Amino acid sequence: MPISWDKCNLRKWLNSEFLAAGFTSDEQSRILPTRLANNSGIATLDKIFVLSIDEVKQYFSRQEDRICKVTRYARSRGAAVNSEEEMLGLWWLRSRGTGSRADYYAAAVGYEGFIYGSTHLYAGLGVESNGAAIRPALWLKA
Repeated sequence: MPISWDKCNLRKWLNSEFLAAGFTSDEQSRILPTRLANNSGIATLDKIFVLSIDEVKQYFSRQEDRICKVTRYARSRGAAVNSEEEMLGLWWLRSRGTGSRADYYAAAVGYEGFIYGSTHLYAGLGVESNGAAIRPALWLKA
């Protein structure tokens, strides 16, 4: 099914159930609503979000800094890992994938820190895929 960040179930979950369960009312009041540019062309206003390709490149400029160590809790909730010893995981980005079927792919960071969906060689992950971890992001009031 074609999808973009503005209509994504992950976006809805992060800004409702996750926000309510993960933060007190006081903490929620300190989270800044953030206007997010998206490569689908539709900007959103979110408190909790996942990073875009450009933000990953900005905040995690080195490939090795992007490697995600999956927690046991995340593993128990379905996050896939490269091996039970290393526990490295994939993680979702909000940018669309690439290629002729970009509506069906979302960018992601792979086990080795490579950004899938940033080149036409690697379209991204299918939006119906299971197993990618979620690394929520937010901006706080000072």
